Amino acid sequence: MTFAMFLGVMMFTLLASIAALHVAWGFGLIWPAKSERELVSMVVGAKGMTTMPSLVQCLIAGGGIFAFGVIALLLGNALHSPLSPQWVTMIGVLSAFVFAGRGIAGYVPQWRRRFSQQPFATFDRYSFAPLCLALAAGYAALVILRINP
Repeated sequence: MTFAMFLGVMMFTLLASIAALHVAWGFGLIWPAKSERELVSMVVGAKGMTTMPSLVQCLIAGGGIFAFGVIALLLGNALHSPLSPQWVTMIGVLSAFVFAGRGIAGYVPQWRRRFSQQPFATFDRYSFAPLCLALAAGYAALVILRINP
């Protein structure tokens, strides 16, 4: 197993786990909280929001996150694609920018004001945003490894 394949599988595993959690929340799971309101303040954090997003919204989020995991597998050549290698590489670059943007957003004052509920704001600053930046770096590494094997 190459390093790129290993990295792609690790990123997929992480993102698939996060996607599964979003889907489970859509079906009413409140873990790791004790109530829906507490879960909202932990994982959504939007000012004034007290109920979780709808099932459809959670399924869309979970599906999107899972798709990013599949992209990591494609970039690491752990999964074969009907797309050309150039398209896979371009999608990888876009994925790196998406996660970098989300990671950076966690430190922008406008984002902080909009998603100010605690403990989400603290989790975002010290866990969620850095995780997104690490994933962006992972996509960048996978792209670089595709270009310069």
